[in-house]
Amino acid sequence: MIRIRKKVLLSFCIFLMTLMMCVSGSFSYAEYEEFLQEFDQWQTIVAEKWAQFEKIDLDSEWFTVYRLPANVYAFYELPYMQDACCFLILGKEKALLWDTGIGIDHLRPLVEKITNLPVTVLISHDHFDHIGGNAEFDEVWCYDADTAVSHLTNGPTAEELEEMKIEMEILSTVMDISSITVPDHISGKAPNGTVKDGQLIDLGGKNPGGTLYPRA
Repeated sequence: MIRIRKKVLLSFCIFLMTLMMCVSGSFSYAEYEEFLQEFDQWQTIVAEKWAQFEKIDLDSEWFTVYRLPANVYAFYELPYMQDACCFLILGKEKALLWDTGIGIDHLRPLVEKITNLPVTVLISHDHFDHIGGNAEFDEVWCYDADTAVSHLTNGPTAEELEEMKIEMEILSTVMDISSITVPDHISGKAPNGTVKDGQLIDLGGKNPGGTLYPRA
């Protein structure tokens, strides 16, 4: 019953926003219907995919944490509309945190509940919803691009924070997030270094490697 109510309220809220856009001529009702259908389909897919993993209770209002195979943990920012997700990969000697989310709530205390290994943060790309928690961690790396280094150093822009606030206002109509607000400033952190595409990172028994792509 609660799930249906949330879905209806969210749909209604999106409808009101879209109606205003339709009146202004920037968004047609047909486009709205197509968007809403895709949004509902995506939420269903996401829920089904996460349901196959064990949920770990770390007493967080913001993050939903799942245990994945091979000593990997997912930190899913459920209340956020862009479905931001960070991954903690545990090696024998070190841990790697793949992205740090949007920075609204603290991530490091949850990571430390899972492991006492030294943690290296690696940013997949520098969109604001992947770099927000960087300042909480001692060691942060990103791909080798001046734009990425600059964005990480300065943190999310005023425009990006405003986008967060708009999305949180929408979500506040469908779930109780009254204790969580978007700050006026989210600190950046200059990266300790950069990595190349395909570079391996030694964690002691587990060597993550993959494709890093520049900011769109």
